[in-house]
Amino acid sequence: MNLSFKILKLFSAKWKFKIQKKPILIYDGAGNSKKILSQIISEKKINVFFNRGEEINILILLKVLFFKGFLNIRDNYRYEFIKTFNPKVIVTFIDTNLVFFKLKKLFPSVMFIAIQSGIKSKEILNQLNLNYSNNQIDYYFVFSKYYATELKKKIKANFIVSGSFKSNMIDLKNTNSKDIIFISKQTPDYLGLPVPFHEFQILKLLNDYSLKNKLKLDVVLKHDMCEEYQNFLIKNDLKNVKVKFSSSNYGSYKICKDYKIIVNSDSTLGYEMLALKKKVIFICYGSMESKKWNKKNNYPISITRFGYPGFKKKNIGKFWINYFDKGYIFKLLNEYIYMNENKWYKKFKKIIFDVMPYNKNNSLLISILRKKINH
Repeated sequence: MNLSFKILKLFSAKWKFKIQKKPILIYDGAGNSKKILSQIISEKKINVFFNRGEEINILILLKVLFFKGFLNIRDNYRYEFIKTFNPKVIVTFIDTNLVFFKLKKLFPSVMFIAIQSGIKSKEILNQLNLNYSNNQIDYYFVFSKYYATELKKKIKANFIVSGSFKSNMIDLKNTNSKDIIFISKQTPDYLGLPVPFHEFQILKLLNDYSLKNKLKLDVVLKHDMCEEYQNFLIKNDLKNVKVKFSSSNYGSYKICKDYKIIVNSDSTLGYEMLALKKKVIFICYGSMESKKWNKKNNYPISITRFGYPGFKKKNIGKFWINYFDKGYIFKLLNEYIYMNENKWYKKFKKIIFDVMPYNKNNSLLISILRKKINH
């Protein structure tokens, strides 16, 4: 990071002067992390370290510059920030940040907790292939036993399988008043296109099925690109598809709860809705394709097979398929769209628990946090 960039970052950041010690420090404030954690712990007990420079404490920065200068300023500022605020617990929801796993050695008396916030592709897991002895935290809350098994090879921690923090905080009252919804993985910067290749193929198939069976098909987006996405679908003769988006807290969950059946490829939201006892079909088309296929279709990160990193060699199952097979997908839709949700959940409870268990209100995490901060 050159000097001019450092100066630009400094002046674009929000400046803070106050130093108020609190028992919990969130490492990396991206993604409304403070708001999310404050659902289980009072916001008055939480400070945030903004790892990306969105907010800078001027008093700490001046101290670092006075004693250390600009050399290794990011590392020195991070260290001084943690030392000054002196938290009992440091929590992160950005659990792919490599630096986080090295801080325990610098602050051995502090409890470090990582909370998995999204599914991880092979590429993301490979990023953690560093020196095992240097990667250490106290607790790692993960989606499934399969992630625990994989991450144990890379990070020293007490692994707790607890499912998704976000879905653990909600208790949906399902209406099932609508037909089919597809969870899109589209992002605003996806190569200037609103619909990835595999997603478009799945949508065409679902559109055909919906028209044939006189059903309505909707799509829920991660980002507000409704008009662009809708225009793309209309241009490609998918007029039966309606696009939805909500920026409100848990908006996507509230949208999905009203559908008889949910379809996705490998979305975190898909697994979360599964844990919330909704009927979800996984079409992980692309997960079995070669690197050449990924490159041809401009995928920077590969699509994960169902249940990854578990369920190896189980490319077709009770409610999933890892490749594109129109006949089998239609079979799954026909079999489950009108099935009672309680019957569905009882039928697949073990599989669901294996890939995404439900820990109501994150009681496992609350217990550990309260014990530490009240000690």
